[in-house]
Amino acid sequence: MFALELQRAECEFLTGALAAAEARLTMLSARAVTTIDQATVACLRLDLYTTLGSSDKAVDVGLSCLRHLGVEWSWNATEEEARPEYERTWAR
Repeated sequence: MFALELQRAECEFLTGALAAAEARLTMLSARAVTTIDQATVACLRLDLYTTLGSSDKAVDVGLSCLRHLGVEWSWNATEEEARPEYERTWAR
């Protein structure tokens, strides 16, 4: 059911039903169980918010997804603060 709802959200996004896509993706983000599902929903939400010009929401979604993966970045991270996480990511 999750996969079908995700496909529907993507179709809504691609056909311009952006409010419906946002509502469905918000619901799916709360229901995503696996890391892959959470990341997939987050990526589509990032695309949606970027399309809507809501970069603040896109950054919030991205940071939340990263937090789930153990990467702690803040909105105001300096390059000095972000560099260790960036290096850790590439090392994996």
